[in-house]
Amino acid sequence: MTAQAARAVDLHVNVLRAFREDQAQAFPGVGQKKPNQIEVTQLREVPQLKMECDVLKDVVAFFAKEPT
Repeated sequence: MTAQAARAVDLHVNVLRAFREDQAQAFPGVGQKKPNQIEVTQLREVPQLKMECDVLKDVVAFFAKEPT
């Protein structure tokens, strides 16, 4: 068996092992994220959403003022 063929067999074995261990998360990056990656993404969104909410509050307050 050549080195290239051995690497190909090893790759297939690793893919099958990953699939057997966790079928739902066996192939992240193909439209799927691992649960910890989802959590990190959600935690990064929180400050952004807070900032957007604060901006919207300021806009509402600005337009709610009566013209002077």
